[in-house]
Amino acid sequence: MAALASRPPDPPFHEPFVTERYRRVYIGRVLIVRWLGAVAPGDFTDIVHESGRYFAQTGAKILHLSIQSASHPPLTSEVRAEAVRVMSTAFKYYESIHNVIESQGFTASVIRSVVLAISMATGLRGKVFTYTSIDDALDDVSARASVGKLELLNKARDAGVTLSRRRVAWRARRPRTRRGWFKMLGRAPPEPPGAIRPGY
Repeated sequence: MAALASRPPDPPFHEPFVTERYRRVYIGRVLIVRWLGAVAPGDFTDIVHESGRYFAQTGAKILHLSIQSASHPPLTSEVRAEAVRVMSTAFKYYESIHNVIESQGFTASVIRSVVLAISMATGLRGKVFTYTSIDDALDDVSARASVGKLELLNKARDAGVTLSRRRVAWRARRPRTRRGWFKMLGRAPPEPPGAIRPGY
C-alpha cells in the first residue's frame, strides 16, 4: 500500500510529458513521441500502458506518430524483443503506427528495415508505416485523424515534439520579437522611415 501511495500521479494526456529519452503529447487521438535519446528497456511498455489508459478514458483508437533522427542510437536486441512483445497489446489501443526517420541516408534505410521487420514479425504489415519526413507523416496522420495538418503541426510545435533536443533548447531561448533578434545579434534595429533623430 505504501508503494502505491508513493507512486507519482500519471501525467495529463493533453500536456507534454518529458523524460531523458523521449517527449510525448496527445493531440486529440494522435500520440506524438519524439525520441531524444537511446530507447531503454521498458520505454515501449510504459508508452503502451499509458495508451491503454487513454483508450479506457476516451474509447478512441490512437494514431501513434514516432519521430527519430537517423543519428539516433539503434535499438538493442533486448528493446527489439520488447517491441515485438508489446506490439499485439498496443494494437488493442492503436489504429496505426507511423514512424518518421528523418534522413535519406544508408543508416536511415537500415533503421526503416528494422521497423519493417518488426511489423512483419508481428503480422501487422499494413498498420505500421515509415516516412523520411515529418511533413509526409503529418499528411497521412491528419487525414486519418480528420484533423487539419496545420493545426496538428502547430500544436506539435508548441509541445516541442517535432523538434530535436538541440532545436527544442534553441526554440526555448530564441528571440520572440524583431527587436530581440537585433539585440541577440548585437545590432541596433533600423529606424522606421521618417524617424526624427535626437539633435535634429
